[in-house]
Amino acid sequence: MLKNFIFDMDGTLVDSKYDIRRYLLDGFRQNGVHIDDSTFIQIGPPLERIIRNTAPHISDELADKVLISYRRLYINGDLSKTIPFDGIIDALKYIKSQNLNAFIATFKPFTSAQQILNNHFIGLYKDIITPTEIKNFNFRAKISKADMLNFFIDKWRIKPQESAMIGDAKSDIDGAKEAGMTAIAALYGYGQPDEFDNADFKVKTARDLFEIIKKMSKE
Repeated sequence: MLKNFIFDMDGTLVDSKYDIRRYLLDGFRQNGVHIDDSTFIQIGPPLERIIRNTAPHISDELADKVLISYRRLYINGDLSKTIPFDGIIDALKYIKSQNLNAFIATFKPFTSAQQILNNHFIGLYKDIITPTEIKNFNFRAKISKADMLNFFIDKWRIKPQESAMIGDAKSDIDGAKEAGMTAIAALYGYGQPDEFDNADFKVKTARDLFEIIKKMSKE
């Protein structure tokens, strides 16, 4: 029986690609970097990696400036197009009604996640873990989702064998396995199909995720 369900945010809880993409393109433009509107931008990895993948030719210093611009735009911007996937709110309400625990583990800094939390998830999760809480967190050091989950395990004293990590990126699946948790791949998110070979379960929609949560919380 699983008692703890840990969710990634972008591509798992919410469809945020529109807002992330538009503010990221604006961040590039503010720093003199032209990125064509038709350019494919892979949403899901930490933002620093998204910037490097989108514009590998720019310097680290310029990438840092793009990141700062993006975060300023994103934190102060309109995130009305970032909405929960259909079925997610029902799943979170179910978890709460059964006295189980819903957590969020995201690479977003807390200030970036806060507006989304306040808009959609007040009272529906127990805690959120972001890079902000991890001492000496450094994306360039390639600290993984597993590091975040282990931090989370230590903080709440939860048992990995009673926990599942739900996400749409390879880092979520690999992190869950490394931390000893059940790994659930959200195929409806932004990851690629070949990223999920190690997942214990795969769900095509958030409604399917709701159903598997109900099943796994009773077995």
